[in-house]
Amino acid sequence: MDDLYQMLAYATALGLPSGHLVYARGGAPAALHRIRNAGTRIQQHDLDLDQPPERLLADLAGITGAMAG
Repeated sequence: MDDLYQMLAYATALGLPSGHLVYARGGAPAALHRIRNAGTRIQQHDLDLDQPPERLLADLAGITGAMAG
């Protein structure tokens, strides 16, 4: 939860409508957190590092695509 607060602080300070958190653990579903009264969205991504390189690169491409919008 601390990571969400920190990302919210960064997004607020920089005037950004959204932020992304990438956790290198895998197995947990991605989540979208909408911060009420702040107008900020924080997308949480979980990355499984214990997989073949091709799959890891494909997952990274998906995450960067989400970040690019």
